[in-house]
Amino acid sequence: MKTKFPKLLNALILSLFLITNYGCEKGEMSDEQFYNIAADNLMDCCDDILMQNIVGQPTGSVNKTVNGPLGGTVIITGTGSYSESTGVTTLDFIFEMQDVPYAEVTFNGSISFKGTYSSSYKNWSHFSDNFSIIGLIDNGNIERPINKTGAVSIHRTLDQTSGSIFGYAVSW
Repeated sequence: MKTKFPKLLNALILSLFLITNYGCEKGEMSDEQFYNIAADNLMDCCDDILMQNIVGQPTGSVNKTVNGPLGGTVIITGTGSYSESTGVTTLDFIFEMQDVPYAEVTFNGSISFKGTYSSSYKNWSHFSDNFSIIGLIDNGNIERPINKTGAVSIHRTLDQTSGSIFGYAVSW
C-alpha cells in the first residue's frame, strides 16, 4: 500500500512557496494615502526651498536661481515683506522647479508659494496648473510609482493641510 505522504508534502511545500512569494502582501497604499504623501513631499520640498533661500534674507524682490534641496534647479521669483509692527511676514513667490529630486520623486514645473505667517499662525497657499511628479511614493511599507502631471492646489495653516493634487483630495 502506497502512502499519501509524498503528495501531502509536495502540496505543503507548494503552498508555502506560493504564500511566501505571492500571498503575503506587505499591504496596500490607498489612493488617499498615496496622494497625501505626494502632496506632503511637495510641501516639505517647498518649505526647504523657502528656508534655505528666502528666510533670513532681506525683504523685497527676489529673482534668483538656486539648487534644489537635494539637487536640480529652482528659479525663485517674487517678493517677501516683514512688518515690524505686527510681526507678520508676507510671501508671494513662484518656485520654478527643474528636475528637483526629493524623497524618491522628482519635481518639475512652477508652483506658487503665497501667504502670511508669524510666530503664532501660518496661512500659506500653493497653486500650479501644470506640475509634474515622477518617481516612487513610499509609505514605509511599500513603494508605489507616480508619473503625474496636472493641477495642484494646497492650503496650509499651522494645524491643517488640505486641497487637491492631480484631481485627488488631500488633507491631514
